[in-house]
Amino acid sequence: MVLTGCVMAMNDQRRPLGPVDTLSRTLGCRHSNPDTCRNNATPNRCAFVRDDEICLMPPLSWKRIYRELGGVEPTGLVSKQAVGKGR
Repeated sequence: MVLTGCVMAMNDQRRPLGPVDTLSRTLGCRHSNPDTCRNNATPNRCAFVRDDEICLMPPLSWKRIYRELGGVEPTGLVSKQAVGKGR
């Protein structure tokens, strides 16, 4: 198992969205406490053990946080919070 400094520093839930962040995956870990994530270090799911540093099992709170950060809904609509910010 290889833990890179990039992923270790990228476990802040509310950091700005990146180009690969979606409702179903995130770059790095978005759990508030990665040590308690039941998928921590799970092969092919956890950002800490994947070569591409993508988490395929974001926390249940991720959908709400994603919207708050201005993420685009699957329908292509932008969340109300993003519209209010002039996006």
